[in-house]
Amino acid sequence: MYEKFISYFSCRTLNNEKYYDYVKVKNSISEVIKDFYNKKVHRNLRFRMYCNTKKSESQLLNTIEKNSNRLWKLEYEQSNEKFF
Repeated sequence: MYEKFISYFSCRTLNNEKYYDYVKVKNSISEVIKDFYNKKVHRNLRFRMYCNTKKSESQLLNTIEKNSNRLWKLEYEQSNEKFF
């Protein structure tokens, strides 16, 4: 409900008055919804999201490393075949 209200304002405006209005509304809304998002449920969700992101990044890096090693070995073998 509160998040929808802030969508009526633009943070990308060059007009100082409109931007000032946006900041005032954003600060007032953040004070209201702060307690809601600090509940244990939301903290657990943020923590799970953080853990899953780290896990996913680690898997991606491992896959890239594995594939790059495989490609490097293939290139090395092909270069040795040319010389021998």
